[in-house]
Amino acid sequence: MRRSYLGAAWFLSALLGPGQALSATQAPDPAPPAAATTPAPTPAQPPAAATPAAGGVAFDGRHSGAVFGVRLRMRGPAQGHIPGVTGQLAGNREAGWRVQARLDAQGLHFDGPHWMERTTRSPSFLAVDRYPSIRFESERFDDALLHSGGPLHGELTLRGLRRPVSFVLLPSTCARPGMDCDIRVEGSLSRREFGMTAYRMLVDDTVELGLRVRLRTSGTAP
Repeated sequence: MRRSYLGAAWFLSALLGPGQALSATQAPDPAPPAAATTPAPTPAQPPAAATPAAGGVAFDGRHSGAVFGVRLRMRGPAQGHIPGVTGQLAGNREAGWRVQARLDAQGLHFDGPHWMERTTRSPSFLAVDRYPSIRFESERFDDALLHSGGPLHGELTLRGLRRPVSFVLLPSTCARPGMDCDIRVEGSLSRREFGMTAYRMLVDDTVELGLRVRLRTSGTAP
C-alpha cells in the first residue's frame, strides 16, 4: 500500500446617530407641492443564473470497505478490516467530485492475535467506544482523476481530531469507476497527529488506510 492519506456550520447592525431638530424660528418655509409625475417603468431584471445541484451518488455499503494497517516493531505488519463504509461521491462530472466517506470504527476486526485487535480498539489507540466513526472528505477533483488516478487531498477526522491528509486515488480498471469496478483510495498518516501516542515501543508511528468503494447503481445520495 503506497504512502501519500484514506468527512458543521461556519460564521450589521448600523448605528444611526441622532438628528438635530429645527426650532420653530429656524424652520424653513414650506415648499410648494411637487408636480405629479408618472413613475418611470422599472427595467426588467434578468433571471438569476441557475446553480447546478451538487448531486452525488451514494456508496453501496454492502460492497464497500476499508483496511487499517499498523506495523508491529517486532512482528511486522498487521492489518484490520472495517466493513460497511458509507457516504457518497458528491458532485457531478462538470463541476467535479468529492469523496465523503464514513467508516464504522466499532466494526474493526484485525487479522492475527486477538490482543492486537483489543489494543487497537482501546482508549489508548482508536478509542472506538468514544469515537465510533472515522470520516474522510476530499477536496474537489476533476472527473478525469477518477480514471487516471493521482493525489487526493482532503481532511480526516479520527478520534475527534480533524487533520489535513494527502492520499492517492488509484487508477481505474474499468470505464465506469464505482459502477463496474471499485474506486480505491490509499494513504498513510502519523498516529501521533491524531493523539495515538501509546505503545510507541511496540507499534510504529505510521498507520495505513485504504478505502474500497462501490456506488449504488440507481438513486442519488441524500
